[in-house]
Parts: sequence; structure tokens; C-alpha cells
Amino acid sequence: MPSYQSRLFLDGVEVDAASLPTPPGPPPAEVRQQPGVVTSFDDDAGWGVIRLLDGTEVWTHFAAVPDREGWHVLCSGEHVDTWYVAAEQDGYHYRAERVVRR
Repeated sequence: MPSYQSRLFLDGVEVDAASLPTPPGPPPAEVRQQPGVVTSFDDDAGWGVIRLLDGTEVWTHFAAVPDREGWHVLCSGEHVDTWYVAAEQDGYHYRAERVVRR
């Protein structure tokens, strides 16, 4: 099997990618996972709140919820597994990246 190597060229000159500076901006957010319970979800607005087992409240958008027969909604009291990141969103300190019903 042939070996493939990636090569980076800037203005026609080969450059060692390791020598390039780190791009500006914050580092990628660390994704965490924890089970929780949906405390509220507004179907019309498309967002809600999940309380994790440790009491942390996480903001969630319908896009983080896998499709259930065409609906990306959650119901209050529903038990879920939540993957979330630290992010300021509508007064909450955490935002769900993915929510799966248990």
C-alpha cells in the first residue's frame, strides 16, 4: 500500500506546519457528558433547560435533540443523557451539544 504524506505550501514554498503559529481565539470547548432531567422545553421557541444530576442547568436547542418522528422536542420530566460545553447562552453557563433520551 502506498504511503501518503500531507505537504503544506504557502506562496509556492513548502512550510513545516508545526512551525506555524497557533490561530487566535479560545481553545475548543471541552465536551462533557452527564445524565439529567428536562426541567422545561418550549416547543414554539425550540429551546429548553436540562438539570444534570449534580444540579447544573444546561441550555438546549432543538438542534441538539435527535429527530423523533419529525420532532426535535423534549418533555418536562424526561430523563436524558446530555453532552454539553461551557458557553454563555441566555443566562445559562452551559449549552447542550447533544441530548439523547434514556
